[in-house]
Parts: sequence; C-alpha cells; structure tokens
Amino acid sequence: MTGWGEGGWGMEPWGEGSPASDTTPPIVTDYDPPVGQRISRAQPLRFSVTDDSGAFATVLVAVAFPTGVAELAHDGSAFLAPYAGSSRAAIVGGYRYTLTRSGGWPASPTVRTIPIDAAANVG
Repeated sequence: MTGWGEGGWGMEPWGEGSPASDTTPPIVTDYDPPVGQRISRAQPLRFSVTDDSGAFATVLVAVAFPTGVAELAHDGSAFLAPYAGSSRAAIVGGYRYTLTRSGGWPASPTVRTIPIDAAANVG
C-alpha cells in the first residue's frame, strides 16, 4: 500500500481530457528604458509580455520602491490608482504595457510582472 502522494501522483490526467501540452511559460521582454537605467520622475516604463499560445489566464503587475512600499499596478483586468493613466495594447502573442504613475515615481521602482498563461505556466 502506498501513502498519500506516492506512486505516480500526477502521472494520470485528472477528469476528462488530457494534460495540457503547453509547458512553456510566458516571458517579459523589450524593457524601455533598459532595466537599471536612471529614469525621470514622469518617465513611462514599457515592457512586453508574450506567450507561445498568446492566451493568458492573467497578468499581474506590481511596483515596489526602496522604501518598502509595494503597489499593485494592474490586477489582470485593469490598472489601479495611481496607475490609471497606464495602458496595455495587444501585440502578437501578448501585450505591450506602458506604465505611468500619477504624481510620478517617488523613488526608483522595481516592476514585478507575474504572467500566467492559459495552461497555468507562470513566467
């Protein structure tokens, strides 16, 4: 007799259908300005999020500052205050984000993007 989680757990499909064949996670590229470059207080930050399938479950965008403050900029559906002036445009295989912050950047931000494709691969 085998215990919980032993003996091939996850080797058989669950329910109807077959396991997803997409195992490639989404990627974040095309940073403008390049990561690590100094930015002005009002400068927009741009980046692309793409996936081989082009289908996303969600894309979350968070911004952290050296002060320890973290803000959710995009919740997968919409930009939140103070990022309401930002935009997301469809491109081949994903989206191009332009991130701006009302009142400007109070300090050098670190942008964390969490893209999850339709097959649950996390970039």
